[in-house]
Amino acid sequence: MQIIPLVRAKYVFAYAAVLDRLGAPKRRLLEGVGLSERVFEDPEVIIPAHQAWGFIGRAAEQEGIDDLGFVAGEMSIADYGAFSSQLLQVPNLNQALEAFCRLALHEYSRADFYLSRSDQGTWFCRGPIDGDVSEKKHVELLVLTMMIATVRLAAGPDWHPPLVLLQTRDSACVQDHRLLSRSTVRFGNRVTAFEVPQDLLPKQLPLRIASEVKPGCERPEYERLE
Repeated sequence: MQIIPLVRAKYVFAYAAVLDRLGAPKRRLLEGVGLSERVFEDPEVIIPAHQAWGFIGRAAEQEGIDDLGFVAGEMSIADYGAFSSQLLQVPNLNQALEAFCRLALHEYSRADFYLSRSDQGTWFCRGPIDGDVSEKKHVELLVLTMMIATVRLAAGPDWHPPLVLLQTRDSACVQDHRLLSRSTVRFGNRVTAFEVPQDLLPKQLPLRIASEVKPGCERPEYERLE
């Protein structure tokens, strides 16, 4: 029996919010992949990942939004529900990176985040992303914003990774985006990755960050997706 990858609906929320601001036909795009607006009733509900990725890819292509993943990723790292609630409780960046990799499997059943360590630092990595060309690009850009936002919890809002490896080969609206304005970007890689300097790993996360998580995010059913 084929296993269907699953993802939480909150990621559809992020992209749909961009479409709402632009006045794009969100309902038609949802129906095109077999979803309805009921998906917005609960951000933690679980849906087939291919429908979520299809919605994202169609939205970017049909509406001509080359930076859709970046714009969707502008939401605060504190706004990802149960994921944020648990991620932001850890004391330092090293533990936050480890928690991110672990908790990602509670968000998407095929999430493949990992840390590759060396004496100089730690590479924060995301393995191969599913979907067609457009789907992969815009899922990857949102993923990258979340990864960088997690490091910035300790490093500060102006921190930029010196080198970023991206899986997408489509550089439109990527290289010049402000998130990567001080980074060297290499396209067409097997993984998404950047290095976190060793001296940042023990840095404490601000206590105020945990208080920014929206109420109601502690959910006993928040379990790893299989």
